[in-house]
Amino acid sequence: MEGLPYLLGSLSVMLVLGLCACGSCNGMMKCGTSSTIHSQISTVLTYSYVSMIIISTSFFYGFILSIIIINKLGPNYTLHTGILHLTSGIIFGVIGVNSGVSMGNISSHGFKRIAQNEKFYTSFMISLASVEVTLVIGFLCSLLIIYKV
Repeated sequence: MEGLPYLLGSLSVMLVLGLCACGSCNGMMKCGTSSTIHSQISTVLTYSYVSMIIISTSFFYGFILSIIIINKLGPNYTLHTGILHLTSGIIFGVIGVNSGVSMGNISSHGFKRIAQNEKFYTSFMISLASVEVTLVIGFLCSLLIIYKV
């Protein structure tokens, strides 16, 4: 029972990193493969770099949260703190995996539309930004839960 808080904290780090990495890699894979199909259009390749960077932010936010949780582990780590960290890890991990997959789908369909009409780029970026907003809100909620202690 003494090691349970540390188990919960470690599980939180594992969930955040694992789920965010899974979502980012899935989204980047979809973005990369769909941009390769339309690579004869140079603007699509330029737009794919931007969308790859936006998709990878999911993992970077998760990495920041995991470092914060790891730094909180110490001799005064309680069960209550472990549960809060696990909660924040689950919340952001699920948001991270879903946002990565969603951004990959947006990129896949967006490059098809941009190849047909380049004016679609603004709508494409607004779609990516709207998913990024949910990611930032999830990040802030997780930070609030972590620092509640």
